[in-house]
Amino acid sequence: MRVRDAARGGLLEGGRGSSRSFSVRLSRPVSLTRGSQPVDHPGSMLDQAPGSRAPMCQGPRRPSGRHSPVTGRTAVVLGCTLLACAPGLPRAATGPSAPARTAAPTPTPARTPATPPPSGPPSAVAVAPVAVPAVAAPPLAAPARSVDDILADAVQALGGAVSLARHTSSRTRMEITFRGLGMSGTVEHVAAVGDRVLTITTLAGLASSREGCDGRRCWAEDPINGLRVLSGPEAEQSLIEAAWNGELRWRALFPRIEARNERDEGGALLECLIMTPAQGGTWTNCYDRATHLLTVQRLVHAGPQGDVPFTSRVSDWRRVEDMLVPYALEMQAGPLAFTGRVTSVELDRPVDARAFQVPTRPTLSPAPAGK
Repeated sequence: MRVRDAARGGLLEGGRGSSRSFSVRLSRPVSLTRGSQPVDHPGSMLDQAPGSRAPMCQGPRRPSGRHSPVTGRTAVVLGCTLLACAPGLPRAATGPSAPARTAAPTPTPARTPATPPPSGPPSAVAVAPVAVPAVAAPPLAAPARSVDDILADAVQALGGAVSLARHTSSRTRMEITFRGLGMSGTVEHVAAVGDRVLTITTLAGLASSREGCDGRRCWAEDPINGLRVLSGPEAEQSLIEAAWNGELRWRALFPRIEARNERDEGGALLECLIMTPAQGGTWTNCYDRATHLLTVQRLVHAGPQGDVPFTSRVSDWRRVEDMLVPYALEMQAGPLAFTGRVTSVELDRPVDARAFQVPTRPTLSPAPAGK
């Protein structure tokens, strides 16, 4: 489950890292501009009536571990900021809608009296039999292997328990691109032994967010919700995501783990682990049956405005020292999607312990009111 820190700094190592995409619940059309051309995008839930809640206005989380720099919460918050809060995004002027056209009535054809059936006994009609080709049912997935066998193979595919355990920190940098918006940004994710993480996401001139864990407490700061210390299911989910070498500790982090087989869109067999934490919803990690590397992660991210479904697909696994790290991500949080591409991974660099601690005061400006 490295969908979050990619190889200790990379992005998504089969389960220890995570990735997130950001999404925004759409409620009404909003016109943005790309260059000189207007681009229509649905409006965000920030445009809804006062007092209502916008479940999508929170970032999707990273899947857990230490590999993916982007978190779901970060992505969704940035999405809300981009579509509804950022003053730098001009909206194309809209004119009055054209009056609806009324179609001319279609004349009803004259009815012809039905021809009465011929009298006398019915005549026999020969009907040639029609051969109906048999439709082959999709092959059923083979019975799932044991949870322990799947976990053991996933760890070995990443480089083995010995290799994973010898590293103490990672720093991953990644470029992200929001589909359909023509916008991009950067993410820096630092993780260290002791379940400590810090993720900084920046969209130049538009929005930034930070989130971290010091091993005991997790916190987040963004333009929508400000600086806050996490609690309840949201805090537990963040601590699981921050778990250093989470692949070696899934049994301790998830009281219940079940195995089942699925097939991907191309028909390839996937071995999936459905993991249930003490609080919050289940996490589903699916591994390629041949390589045992993580391919898909699904979960629901808890947040201040509600829960957000999140899916991450990882690929382009590369070797970084003695481990494999995924360099490509495709993330979906609600209706909004973005892609990520890792640009650098550094292992075992010195880290400042103060960077993971809960900030004493806010450092980001609040988002401007939507217009």
